[in-house]
Amino acid sequence: MTGFTQLADGLAILEALDLARQRHEHATGVTWSALDRHVIDRGDLQIFPIARAGSDDESRERFRGMVRELYSDAIHFFGGDAVHAEHLLTPDEGYGKTLAMAGIVSENRLYMWFIGNHGAVPVVTSDPENKSTVLAIHVIPAEWEWMPWGGTNTARGASRARTMAKRCAAADPRWDWPA
Repeated sequence: MTGFTQLADGLAILEALDLARQRHEHATGVTWSALDRHVIDRGDLQIFPIARAGSDDESRERFRGMVRELYSDAIHFFGGDAVHAEHLLTPDEGYGKTLAMAGIVSENRLYMWFIGNHGAVPVVTSDPENKSTVLAIHVIPAEWEWMPWGGTNTARGASRARTMAKRCAAADPRWDWPA
């Protein structure tokens, strides 16, 4: 595959998620398809395909620039850098482990930005079969990675943490580029 394809603006997806948080839609349920028509809705997990680059140098360079810009914008608008509001995912636990168990290895470090009750994780993966690289934003419940302070100090909180861990482990992060 050659060429560059962009389906959505990653920052626009993050800003729309933040707007849903400001309107308290996160409490009643976000209408994911209103954020982007290409969303892959997996219940707790939402996958937003953003861009794909082929094997040619021009599309790969354009793709890398877009990924850098998305990370820079996410840091600027949702925190990071000096204040370290981003959260590093590891393949040992949480959603990082779910990705690793599904065989998904990100070319970039996996960071998550908290936006209300959700976490947004840009994932860059290669598809050797199609000779392409893709970027998608995975939106997950924030509790898959973080429980509120003192949240596990009660029986109810501990039960919620176990439930969230089970739901995270059961999530299927695999997807195909939309036709």
